[in-house]
Amino acid sequence: MKKKNLAFLLPLVFATSLFAQNTERYTALSARDYYAKAPSFVSLFGNYSMLLNTNYTKTDYANNAAGFSAGSGWNAGVQGCYYFSPNFGIGGLGSYSMYDAASTENLTAGYRSSFNAPDAAVTAKNGYTMWNALGGLFITIPVESVSFDFRGLGGYASMDTPEMEINLNNSASSTSPIVQRRGTGGGLAWMAGAGLRVHFSDAFSMGLHGDYFSATPDIDINYARFPITTLNARRLTTYKETFNSLNVGLAFYFNFEQDRY
Repeated sequence: MKKKNLAFLLPLVFATSLFAQNTERYTALSARDYYAKAPSFVSLFGNYSMLLNTNYTKTDYANNAAGFSAGSGWNAGVQGCYYFSPNFGIGGLGSYSMYDAASTENLTAGYRSSFNAPDAAVTAKNGYTMWNALGGLFITIPVESVSFDFRGLGGYASMDTPEMEINLNNSASSTSPIVQRRGTGGGLAWMAGAGLRVHFSDAFSMGLHGDYFSATPDIDINYARFPITTLNARRLTTYKETFNSLNVGLAFYFNFEQDRY
């Protein structure tokens, strides 16, 4: 039993020793001196994403601005920065986001009423997906073995909406499922955020960050087999609402020292 406990504790002791040595080394050398060389980096990141103050999460059948999206999702991607001075750099990121569709209960009730159908069912497929390409200014303030990061980025966001299949059982208005096809569109986007990086070596860092993201994609919506005689049914032709989110996550940084001084 004691051997098992010892085997379990050894990796922890080894990791603690490495961290202590790293902290001592950076304290002695001062990470500020190293980061005065402004090493550029490439980073992989993953985020938990929460939608904020947006029509995307509303679920009112009569409101064409309602997007029927879940209130949260995830975001992941890659970023990089080239520092042209000890504290300032230019960089960019590319990322992919996914948000499930919210409950379709209100859609089902609304279409059942609009088409005067004895029964109805609405199925959402794929959810919302988004690709982002952003670039801009990075600001870094090194303090011993950590760095405080700030960034402001702008660019383009491309979004796909869920596909909706509307089944109206025993309805005289429709004998086949109505399909709200997956819409695609894009628009300008921007992001501002801050983070903290911990430097474990000259080449590797880990960090936590939070970003506020906003975009307004202009999306075209098309249908298959939608009865044109039903004027009071929910039917979109375009969807252009502001998408706001707060992204909080973890990143892994790979640093590249630059000999410019």
